[in-house]
Amino acid sequence: MSGFVRRALARLPFVPERRRHSSDVSDYPDVYGEYADENDEVERVRSFESFTPAPLPDGLQRDDPHRCSVTALKIAVRFNLTPVRGYALFRTPERNLAWLGHWWAVTEDGRVVDASWSETGVAYLGERIAVKREPSPEGGSVLSAHTLDGALIPDLGVYTHAPCLVAEELDRTRERAA
Repeated sequence: MSGFVRRALARLPFVPERRRHSSDVSDYPDVYGEYADENDEVERVRSFESFTPAPLPDGLQRDDPHRCSVTALKIAVRFNLTPVRGYALFRTPERNLAWLGHWWAVTEDGRVVDASWSETGVAYLGERIAVKREPSPEGGSVLSAHTLDGALIPDLGVYTHAPCLVAEELDRTRERAA
């Protein structure tokens, strides 16, 4: 990606992101709206799609790893992709695997475009999200994230580590998709 495109992406206004990270779902009951407890999150995970890990396309530079939702929305808008919210299986520096709450973008055929992490994840499971450009009261426009049913996602934060029951369901879902 050229420096011009990168600077243009950086200037896009976005709905402010509140980061909430916890391995205890009950600490942050509204992170996923009505998905306040671990059992509800397990049910939500059962509806997730599996996406194909892929190398970052040529010319696209990595962005801030702590702003995956903003990065996913920016890339989705700029390259006509679909943002996804879910969990990605990440290989730690110790070479262990861990499910982390994450946002990324996907192509129409489900290939992952993840510009947040320094390495592509091992597996990606999540739900496609709609992004809308809306007028800002201060002028210009802002991007907002919505479920495919049209409900606003007011908090773009995700859990750092999937709770135990959720991680187990993610493993089962990954195995079924293989």
